[in-house]
Amino acid sequence: GKKFWIESSGQRKGKYGRFVVNVLMPTGDYLGDLLVKAGHAVKKEY
Repeated sequence: GKKFWIESSGQRKGKYGRFVVNVLMPTGDYLGDLLVKAGHAVKKEY
């Protein structure tokens, strides 16, 4: 399936913010991993 990195909202526990990266983009995996490692995004797979 398609993978997305979803930015998590630190102010609202349990809810997600806007879509940050769609890994259909060539640099998506790299950028998404950076955001996840920095704690700004949550990796979800569909």
